[in-house]
Amino acid sequence: MKKCSYILIVVLVLGLHLADAQNITWQSVGLDPFSVVDFCKTKNNIQFAVVSNGIFKVSTDNGVNWVTKTLDVDSLNINYHVTADSSNNLYFAEYGGVYKSTDLGGHWFKISNGFTGYPTPEIYAIKILPNQNIVVGTLAGTRVSTNGGASWTATTNPGAFNVFDMCNNVLFEGGSGLAGMGVRKSTDFGLTWIQTNYTYDVGGMCSVNSKLLVSGGLISSHFAISSDLGTTWDSVFYAPCPNSALIKKDINNNLWSYFYYSLNSSNNGLYYSKDEGNSWTKTAFPYVVNSLYIDNSNYLYLSTTSGLFKIDASVLPVELTSFTAAIKNGKPYLEWKTATEINNRGFEIQRSYDNNIWNSVGFIKGAGTTSDPQIYSFADAVQNQSGSAYYRLRQVDFDGTSKISPVVEVKLNKSLTFCLMQNYPNPFNPSTTIEYNVPNDSHISLKVYDILGKEVMTLVNESKNAGSYSLKVNCSSLNSGVYFYTMKAGSYNQTKKFILMK
Repeated sequence: MKKCSYILIVVLVLGLHLADAQNITWQSVGLDPFSVVDFCKTKNNIQFAVVSNGIFKVSTDNGVNWVTKTLDVDSLNINYHVTADSSNNLYFAEYGGVYKSTDLGGHWFKISNGFTGYPTPEIYAIKILPNQNIVVGTLAGTRVSTNGGASWTATTNPGAFNVFDMCNNVLFEGGSGLAGMGVRKSTDFGLTWIQTNYTYDVGGMCSVNSKLLVSGGLISSHFAISSDLGTTWDSVFYAPCPNSALIKKDINNNLWSYFYYSLNSSNNGLYYSKDEGNSWTKTAFPYVVNSLYIDNSNYLYLSTTSGLFKIDASVLPVELTSFTAAIKNGKPYLEWKTATEINNRGFEIQRSYDNNIWNSVGFIKGAGTTSDPQIYSFADAVQNQSGSAYYRLRQVDFDGTSKISPVVEVKLNKSLTFCLMQNYPNPFNPSTTIEYNVPNDSHISLKVYDILGKEVMTLVNESKNAGSYSLKVNCSSLNSGVYFYTMKAGSYNQTKKFILMK
């Protein structure tokens, strides 16, 4: 059996990341080897962290140096939370009460003496609202203070409300447990509440693009999103959904979250999403995260079991979703696609003949910063050469930093020609195989004729990319006899004979 030589190898690589999440650089802000439970900043940029029951760390120089502050807490602590108001007052909430400091942790006084609960009030969350109201979530319901904690108003509904967030100037709270399941909202900064149509338990909540995203808890693991302030909810299809999720939004509406899976801890980790939670990318961040915090400069802080870390949340990778190489019109043709781009100046195309020494052969301008998918292509000038050619992309940011993609390979063949091969087996009954080569993108016609020249079958009548093709032909509908098959492509016209014997 005579065959024409193969003319190309196509290499397809999917799911790449030029600057993928595994390469995000996290900066230590100190406090290792402390287990940092929660973190916040004051309006005048003082950093404040709680590392254990009643022990705090304060930094006035952006985390270079830390000073220890203490508080005598009179109950067993489970949930640590810290926050600050616009007057730089600090607040510390723990299982048994809420405390306030007006001198950056030098002195504390309890502001929750009227809270009820047995054996403690069981405080789960605290938040300072835009109007400086303070809301606190407890097992006995939500408490609201309009005067810096001097007095409190209790809501009527009990339940372990453990997360608060603002969306379109409306306050939402999420809870779990038999008495407090679901999401409630308040249009008067926590003074009164109404139940939304989301009645499942809540493991995380965050507003994004004027919508409210909710992650279900241990009982109902899922994501849901509302664009009408909780009246209706749409499912967000992401699997496997975590059992709980700490979620924060940066100034570019990217979501950051630490996912916890109760049955598969290998999925636990820090993730980010650029599409309102429909898809998530897991980072290589190695530590368990206790809390997330985004400051006004768009730095993401992570309180972890091994210290405090931060990253500039605006610097997310250029996500390369595919990179292909093929032969078109006798030349190597590259195509690549991106999902999103941040600060992308463009792509330098590099070629090598030994996968060792690389030379630049072109540059394609990038889209800068965009959340829309982009498609790029490049045709190399290499022609009439044999052997392998290797290609890679060097993605370059506007600040000069760059990342290298994985490598794709194509096989070059300088004797590239059209070729129609003899079928095999021949004679045959009732099936046979026909192979043919196409040196460049062309419209191919491949038809079967009987001994009188009448067309009896059309095998191919369409445009084909450059490549080698194999076609299995079933002739069970034809009578025994001699037939001819003809391939036409532009000026190329070739005919072969085969014999059907039934």
